[in-house]
Amino acid sequence: RSDRPGALSAWKAAVRLDPKNALYLANQAVVEMSLGQNAQAAQDAQQASRLSADPSASARAQFVLGVASYRAKNYAAARSALASSALKSPSGETSLWLGLVSYALKDYGGAVTALQDSLKVQPSASTQLSLGSALISAGRYGDAEGTLRPLVVGARKRQRMRPPCS
Repeated sequence: RSDRPGALSAWKAAVRLDPKNALYLANQAVVEMSLGQNAQAAQDAQQASRLSADPSASARAQFVLGVASYRAKNYAAARSALASSALKSPSGETSLWLGLVSYALKDYGGAVTALQDSLKVQPSASTQLSLGSALISAGRYGDAEGTLRPLVVGARKRQRMRPPCS
């Protein structure tokens, strides 16, 4: 229901009842991150990582650590955590963040690969735009044009379809 504060309260209650449950702690960290509580999310994700033998909980915790590190501009730590998450449980979202981290580190080839992986699994215009930027930065202008053209053409079509203002 998009009640993030309510979800956070529920996860905190679950963690109080079972403080050694890494999945509960990792899910709490995800909600904290969505509320902009990056430092607390990182702390809870770190604790979940130490507790977990479950690959799913560990991947979730590593994902949160990676995103929190990215937001703190600690790109090397972000790449390490996100790569660890991707090894345990690959996802489009993890690949997207790996692409953003690689781009921030000026590893444009790595950014292109990660963003292409993300687009295959979870297509979005913003990921396509990020891929286009990475391709330009990598000097792959023809590939960038092919990636960005559908976004531009689609935007033009949407603009022509708007009714005139009265």
